[in-house]
Amino acid sequence: MNYVISKKGKEIFAFFFALSFILNSYSSGIDGISLGAVIHIIYAIVSIVLISKYGLKIGKNAVQISPILLAIIFTVISMIDIVFLPSSETSLLNSFKELGKVYLWGISICIVNYIFFDLKSLRKWFVIIGGISTLFLFIQFLMWLIGGSEINGIISLGLLQPYHIDYSIGSGSFYTSFYRPSSFFSEPAFYANFILSAIVLVLVNSNGINKKQYIFIISFFSLGILVSSSTAGIVLLFILFCLYYKNYILKNLYSFLIGLLVFTSILGVVYFNLESFDESTYLGKSIVTINRKFEVMDHSRRFGRSYDALDYLKEEQKIFGVGMGNEINILPPNSDSYMNTVTMIIFSVGVVGLGVFMIFITGLLLSAKNYVILFLFISYLAKCVNGSIGFSLYGILFLGLAIFLNCYYSKENNYNKFIKSINYNN
Repeated sequence: MNYVISKKGKEIFAFFFALSFILNSYSSGIDGISLGAVIHIIYAIVSIVLISKYGLKIGKNAVQISPILLAIIFTVISMIDIVFLPSSETSLLNSFKELGKVYLWGISICIVNYIFFDLKSLRKWFVIIGGISTLFLFIQFLMWLIGGSEINGIISLGLLQPYHIDYSIGSGSFYTSFYRPSSFFSEPAFYANFILSAIVLVLVNSNGINKKQYIFIISFFSLGILVSSSTAGIVLLFILFCLYYKNYILKNLYSFLIGLLVFTSILGVVYFNLESFDESTYLGKSIVTINRKFEVMDHSRRFGRSYDALDYLKEEQKIFGVGMGNEINILPPNSDSYMNTVTMIIFSVGVVGLGVFMIFITGLLLSAKNYVILFLFISYLAKCVNGSIGFSLYGILFLGLAIFLNCYYSKENNYNKFIKSINYNN
């Protein structure tokens, strides 16, 4: 199917697609819509115009419509909530606004990416923007380490205003005892999401990059994730390397196990000597804070405590939910309840909707053509359990890349190229 998108057109899309994740920290002037989301809305409209003119090819190597089907099912359940299970908490307008975000998520993943994605162009702009962002992140960290000053990467200039007022404060500590730089992103986790995707794009398409450049880019970005101190980012980075270099690990299993044993032993020594670390130092603060994160995970705001919000639902509401977007009508006005994606789905479309979502996720995991794509699916699932990215721009990022690569590597020639690149890089 030819959508008459020139190479230059795909290059421009790749630039704005990569830039949208930084612009996601800025307000568009419309309530609930970031400046980054505006870019995806524009491309969604353009894509719909194109498919209305040229048609839509659905199939194994074409558009995968499962995300849009999921959006339709969520719509049906929400309408059941509003029409057949009405209450003072349900609002048709709120549901339409929230469902609009889910449809944008689905259309961007299925259609926009299928029409506009170009692997080489995406890699180019993710590496450039990721490189600039990582360099600035190191500057932020060094300025704090040397002089104790925090540089905010979110600016407030004219029409360019932060999406949330907290973004303009420049609180780099993010509620911990030490500084966590986030570059031009609103928080370290979002920086890590972007850089993980940049690393994936380099791993799957290293054409035109020599061995030294390849090692430098991967090392530079990996160090950036470590400095950002995003716990999820660091764990996912480790999983990515284990999956991608599994052949090398299996060939050198003995050395790998020895290294893992040494690393585990070091962690054990650190754990049993936590009290000896000086919390006035950066290293001491970092180690103690990371340990506390794991110790209180079941009580953390993003994970354990997120499910406390379900206590506000009646038993029957837990089955079908209260409709997308209606949680604001049920949670107390001053509630600090945080809902991760799983909690939000139960709140909106109940355990029935969550069951459909898990079927959707299982289908994606089983469809993965290689371990890099599997990693992207795992990352999306992990972020849904521990965060609210499910139907956000970062949901589009992880699933968009994964589904595009699944389609790309379904073609035999491209898959053979990928296998050769793995052998080269290992």
